[in-house]
Amino acid sequence: MLYGSHATNLCLPWSDIDVVLVPKPNTPIMNQNGINGNNILLSQLYENIRIQRWVKETKFIRNASIPIIKVFCVDSLNDMSIDISIKDEKHFGLKCVQLVKSFLQKYESLKPLVLTLKNILKRANLNDPYKGGLSSYGLILMIVYFILLIRLSQLMNI
Repeated sequence: MLYGSHATNLCLPWSDIDVVLVPKPNTPIMNQNGINGNNILLSQLYENIRIQRWVKETKFIRNASIPIIKVFCVDSLNDMSIDISIKDEKHFGLKCVQLVKSFLQKYESLKPLVLTLKNILKRANLNDPYKGGLSSYGLILMIVYFILLIRLSQLMNI
């Protein structure tokens, strides 16, 4: 399933595609040896993806709180990048999509503000949280917070 900016329609041409694989209900997270089955599945997927002709580069970030495979596609696919993870009890990507969509319905100014600030962050190379930048989700929450502050100050006539 898609989550992130493509799922909320807040993507830009350079936005990565976030994909979460959703296991079948009641699929055990740990295998019989006590090893996280999601990591095994991601490792197998990583080994299969990295040898594909459409892949320029791959990274497997195993030790993140949510392990992720980062796939960078060849030039003929517009250097598209894909992040692949597996849904578990710590993965809130799909719930975040619902929250962001509710914000977008409630605050008309949110979408243009997010897209504008995402472009500014990208140009300043400050849009990658792995390199000390701000994630799109963090940016959205920050903008909503300021919208709420403005509305509150208007209500209080400050």
